[in-house]
Amino acid sequence: MTPHAAIDTATAAPMLLTQKEAADLLAVSVSYLRASSCPKVLLPGTGPRGKPLVRYVHADVLGWALSRRI
Repeated sequence: MTPHAAIDTATAAPMLLTQKEAADLLAVSVSYLRASSCPKVLLPGTGPRGKPLVRYVHADVLGWALSRRI
């Protein structure tokens, strides 16, 4: 049995990344990530200058990166 086998993935919260963390994961700049079509999540709350908080779901970022590879 692996350590992850006991985790119920249906109820587990997705791992959210900040723009910087997602950009580092993809080895791109934050500005490139922002301009890309990578799926993002806008969370309620106040980010910089009163804008919503932008986060990226780890699995979505990896899936998007894989779909962009040739």
